[in-house]
Amino acid sequence: MRILVLHNYYQNPGGEDKVFEAEVALLEAAGHEVVRFVRRNAELEGRGALSCLVSACWNRQVVDELRRLIVRWRPDVAHVHNVFAVLSPAVYRVLHNAGIPVVQTLHNYRFICPGAKLLRNGKFCNLCSCRRIAWPAVVHRCYQNRIGSSLGMVVVLALHRLFRTWDRQIDLYLAPSDFVRRQMLAAGFPESRCVVRPHFTDDPGRGGDGLGVYAVYVGRLEQEKGLIPLIQAWRSLPNYPLYLIGDGPLRAELEVLIKEPGLNHVQITGWLAHAEVCERVGGAGLLVVPSICPESFGLTVIEAMARGVPVLASRVGALPEMVRDGVTGLLVEPGNVAELATAARRLMIDCSLRKNMARHAREHYEARFTPERGYASLIGAYQLASEIHSQSKG
Repeated sequence: MRILVLHNYYQNPGGEDKVFEAEVALLEAAGHEVVRFVRRNAELEGRGALSCLVSACWNRQVVDELRRLIVRWRPDVAHVHNVFAVLSPAVYRVLHNAGIPVVQTLHNYRFICPGAKLLRNGKFCNLCSCRRIAWPAVVHRCYQNRIGSSLGMVVVLALHRLFRTWDRQIDLYLAPSDFVRRQMLAAGFPESRCVVRPHFTDDPGRGGDGLGVYAVYVGRLEQEKGLIPLIQAWRSLPNYPLYLIGDGPLRAELEVLIKEPGLNHVQITGWLAHAEVCERVGGAGLLVVPSICPESFGLTVIEAMARGVPVLASRVGALPEMVRDGVTGLLVEPGNVAELATAARRLMIDCSLRKNMARHAREHYEARFTPERGYASLIGAYQLASEIHSQSKG
């Protein structure tokens, strides 16, 4: 099968990039012909606001390059990951007009939320999800915390909703969780063309025993990740080190916080090499995912479960689908310091509980999140998209 995969890298690396790269590698390893069509938001540096807005809405240069690529190398299917802001939604029309089935992975909530997170002031927000023009996002500065940037994103989304880009030019949407699918259906996306397909992660081999003596967080250091409540909760756990692996806009504030008395067992490592991250996670007693935002998935969750590490996560977004409360980990209310501390203490003290959870976590990974299952579901999605595309032409 000839597969064209499109992705727009953000300026800061994240889970979307990891999923894109892992799926391409998986397809190539299976013998498929794969061509990457990628752009990076760093290309926008130094350009004026109007130029960036025009490009984000309809990037003419990208359109021309994509058309030439399709003529030279006729793909059987196109799989789009992210188009904002350099690729632009114009790629959907090019692909559709060329008669190529189009699959879109819903890494976030961008199509129904200009801020992409369904979060405002630390709480769930879907004010814009059913609106043709998402004007509340401008009022609340939901994109990059700027009125101008928010207005630009609202304009792009409104124009493509008017053009019916999402309805007519994308054949199949892949939601990584049922939570994401429910949000899309509530916003009016077609039920028959939006399916749940979880991400996968490589199999590291036999899982751990869950008896590590420290906890670990892996990800961006951002307000919505619930890291301040996490550190506050760790004041009452002086015997259990906590490592925060990652970087982001909240790092400076967190660095100041952990210098306070009673927090010398909390350490921020910054980003580490992939092998070192895997080693740290694999040796941990638990992974902590204290998000207050409605996560669309939890890549670090399945990476931990693959290594037989229990997960302590917030009861928000897709996380309750991934962490079986009391079986593969524990769930707590987002932002609740006392509940987070109590659950963490319970897990760290009770070695027998963690050992059982470690075994179940590994079993849960094997049942749902292996590369083999990921590959089968991906090929199934391509076949379904092709069928839908053929029916729409008929």
